[in-house]
Amino acid sequence: MTEVFLDGQRIEFEDRDKSATLGELIEAMNRELKSMKRFIVEVSVDGESMIDWAGSSSLRDSIYAHSDLRLFSDAVESMALKGLHTVEEYILLIKAEAALCLTDIRTGAGSAGARLNAVFEGMIEVIKNMEALSIGAGKYAITVFREDPSPYLKRALETLEAIGKARAAGDAVTLTDALEYEAIPLLEEMGRALFVSGGSNPC
Repeated sequence: MTEVFLDGQRIEFEDRDKSATLGELIEAMNRELKSMKRFIVEVSVDGESMIDWAGSSSLRDSIYAHSDLRLFSDAVESMALKGLHTVEEYILLIKAEAALCLTDIRTGAGSAGARLNAVFEGMIEVIKNMEALSIGAGKYAITVFREDPSPYLKRALETLEAIGKARAAGDAVTLTDALEYEAIPLLEEMGRALFVSGGSNPC
């Protein structure tokens, strides 16, 4: 007999045809939890935690192919704070990488290109994650950032455009200016304005 647990509590479920899959069970539980602003974040099957369960082919398995299913949920606010902490740490890393990139470009170091790619791609990831957090915050009426991140996201996109154009033109002067006077100050300002710690290293 298959036993299903949610956050440590055994739950009853109805499946008359005995055809439900693990994925369908999770979808049903998420619908129930949505009103409480909670979602399934971890899944354990027969005592083994499923890694990257959201994209696992095991979601197509019948519930009855297993004896023990354990689902664990988390609050939207908690999930958002974890995402926020990750973005804040990433900003600190990109800022440090941008400073090293600036030095490498000025000294002609061979690592400048790789560092510039890391800064460029890192800023893209920050923008994507901040946009996702903002959308989620609006959807569930929760506060994530200390203030509206939209102006900072706009400036970040403009900075990326300036870096991209300077890199494509091989213009080292404009590139270093974009890093020194746009990217690094913007990242510092974002840290101070948007995050609870004020941009200080949380580690």
